[in-house]
Amino acid sequence: MQSELPTLEGLKNVLEAIAGDSRIPPNFANWIRDTLRYGGRKIRILRYILAHTPKNQAPRLLDVGAQFGALAIYGTRLGWRAAAVDYGMYAKAFHEAVADRGVDYRECDLGLEPLPFADNSFDFATYTDVIEHHAFSPKRVLAEIHRVLVPGGRLILATPGHASLYNGIKRLFGAIVNDNFDYFSTRARRRKPMTAIIGDSRARKSGRRLSKRVSASSNAA
Repeated sequence: MQSELPTLEGLKNVLEAIAGDSRIPPNFANWIRDTLRYGGRKIRILRYILAHTPKNQAPRLLDVGAQFGALAIYGTRLGWRAAAVDYGMYAKAFHEAVADRGVDYRECDLGLEPLPFADNSFDFATYTDVIEHHAFSPKRVLAEIHRVLVPGGRLILATPGHASLYNGIKRLFGAIVNDNFDYFSTRARRRKPMTAIIGDSRARKSGRRLSKRVSASSNAA
């Protein structure tokens, strides 16, 4: 495994390689490049994984909701074994370009299907900026992630902070801080009110079930 630290420059190279791939629909190219402005979180995640991986061992990473697979591709450049899942337009648009860069990219509808991997397959799973777009309780998705993580594996979960200063200023000027739901859902599903409390974004797998670290309730609409 390579020992170099991930950098924004390295991420920029990954994004440029994806955006410049002739198989990527042209309308996606500028969007892919523009995501570099949010690249700091990806770099922190990659460095966190390196810091919590035993020396001379290559981590096994699953990126859930991977879109164009930049995080997983960067992982493969560091010598990791990386897999990714998404579905719909993202899977169709990016599968070939991402898979040809060493990532096990699979299509999976998290609301309806189990993750297409065996139990205890990964040391780390990332689930960033995805959970807030689900029109269903995340409990079964979290249970699936728990299933494919090894004992002691770690889930890195992130979701936008609506109470942040940045979003507060946007709301002050009348801007909407949520993404349009229809952009992320290609078909209607029955919506259920949901409350979820995530105690630790580094939810660590142990002998206890992950559900003990996640409290969620869902009532029929």
